[in-house]
Amino acid sequence: MRNIIITNNPSVNNKIKNPSLNVHYFDLSYLDILLKARDMVHSGHTLLTHPIVSSIKPNAMPYKTVVLSTKKTTIDLESLDLIEKAIGIAKDFLSLPKRHTTPAIEEDLQLIDYDLIYGSIQSIL
Repeated sequence: MRNIIITNNPSVNNKIKNPSLNVHYFDLSYLDILLKARDMVHSGHTLLTHPIVSSIKPNAMPYKTVVLSTKKTTIDLESLDLIEKAIGIAKDFLSLPKRHTTPAIEEDLQLIDYDLIYGSIQSIL
């Protein structure tokens, strides 16, 4: 069975082509990706990457990518605790003013998210 990547980053969706990974792209916000990850943890998946992997604040980074295990039969309480804390942090920062971006900045932010998750994926596989 394949691990699952959920992302709102088009670069991750387009660049990660690994048979042991099942990439799911969603046109959702940063927070909504975390909420989707929480729903998956509730249904028995385990977080394989930390939901907050950099010092870039959620109000400055619109992209989020999370890797989860294939479905298990029980809820992983550590994963649930991590994702709930990440959601709380994201909500706090998303109440702050959003950073103005340009298409060039958007591309840079996509690359940052991709590089962060790519490094994590290499250690998982």
